[in-house]
Amino acid sequence: DDAMRIAIAEARQDWHDYGAAIRQPIHKDYHSVIMRQILARNQAALEGANRLSKRFIDAFGAEVFDPQLTAALELAGYHRMLSQRALKETCFVLAGIGGQPMREQLAATLQEFDSVLTRLQTGDAEIVPPPNARINRNFRTANLFWKKMRATMEAILAGQTPDETTLKKMIKFNASVLKQLNQAVEGYLVGS
Repeated sequence: DDAMRIAIAEARQDWHDYGAAIRQPIHKDYHSVIMRQILARNQAALEGANRLSKRFIDAFGAEVFDPQLTAALELAGYHRMLSQRALKETCFVLAGIGGQPMREQLAATLQEFDSVLTRLQTGDAEIVPPPNARINRNFRTANLFWKKMRATMEAILAGQTPDETTLKKMIKFNASVLKQLNQAVEGYLVGS
């Protein structure tokens, strides 16, 4: 499928540009140019990945899933990304990158995470509620870890600087949140 190959190539290019920038802080390079590249390219990489994911779902999901289940799967994938976006924005706020607009973005992301989770747990006119107990359990467990993680994020938003132990716990909680949300997404695929 030529359209699919083009979409993959576009997503690969988005990631190539973004990936080069995000590898720098891993190697302790926090130069302001690198930070600006991460901020500037983050959205393009995210949108490219979302377009590619949607293209796969549209191409192969319509035959397998009903539209409300497909919409729930897409929203669950988006929700998973929100947890990572919140962590990234928290790091930027903590490092003083992005000023007040970044603080506002983090506050909005925290709110969006909660509202999307509510939609996923209850369903609505556009999406089905969790189609099995496994997914429901994954969302509940993710939310337990999220609340612990969120407390540190809110403290940072309030101007506090948590100690290293607290930040390490937040990262650990994030890994648990992501694990549960990954399992929820998988549950839509295998449980349907």
